[in-house]
Amino acid sequence: MLLSMTAFGRGECKNKNGRFSVEIQSVNRKYLEINVVLPRQFTSIEPDIRRLIGEKLDRGKVNVLVDIEYNPNAIMVVKPNLSMAKSLLKSYRSIAKELGLDGKIDIISIIRNREVIEDVRTFENFDEFKKAIMCATEKAVNAIRKMQIIEGNAISKDFYDRLNMMKKTLKSLKKNAILAVKKYRNRLIQRIKEITNSKTENDDRILREVAIYADKTDVTEEITRLESHINQFKNYMKSSAPIGRTLDFLVQEMHREINTVGAKSADLDISNSVVLIKSEIEKIREQVQNIV
Repeated sequence: MLLSMTAFGRGECKNKNGRFSVEIQSVNRKYLEINVVLPRQFTSIEPDIRRLIGEKLDRGKVNVLVDIEYNPNAIMVVKPNLSMAKSLLKSYRSIAKELGLDGKIDIISIIRNREVIEDVRTFENFDEFKKAIMCATEKAVNAIRKMQIIEGNAISKDFYDRLNMMKKTLKSLKKNAILAVKKYRNRLIQRIKEITNSKTENDDRILREVAIYADKTDVTEEITRLESHINQFKNYMKSSAPIGRTLDFLVQEMHREINTVGAKSADLDISNSVVLIKSEIEKIREQVQNIV
């Protein structure tokens, strides 16, 4: 089963203290990279959030945003930072004096600075808040996993279609590879006839030349390996383990084999088949980068 690294999930839990929501966004990355943004009062919960996500997700850059809407009774104390207010007032007066301004410095000018009024939240039961945050996180992780499966299934279908198209094209390529030798022999005989006006179909020199050509352009080995890679790719797609890197490796090997086929043969029909297969491989390569 394929899983897409690109996904989004949201979870929400409520209790008497407020509404707790967690959003998780994942994009492709070689390894698992987790970034958590939550209110500073709850930074101690971050390791638990990371642990939960690490148990569910295997790869990707994962951004986690924790948002809390408190009920009024959750805010116990809001107090002024007097030292900050005095410092700001002194600075404002110094600026006004230096610039020769008569601007009035009122209380609004002072408290407009966020650091002057400290939002000090004290919680009667920290565990209740932690439980709600972890509840929302788990819901978000489950939602993102669900989306990963849906996206993965769509990618899987696309892969199967492209792999089957490649196998079909390979069958045609095999036939054309055999015909290419016959075409070369016929062209060679026809050319000699035009020059010498004699029948030379069984001339040893022609037979040797055709044999050398057949050996140089033989792509049987490359086709066999390419078919093997396609079959391996299909088998790995059924695995429940993370297989993105394995599939990426197989795609590289497919590309190498088809490049060799193209380099060995100058036959037009074979070249057309090579172009079609390379196009399918490139499309698979783009999608593989997004597989867990």
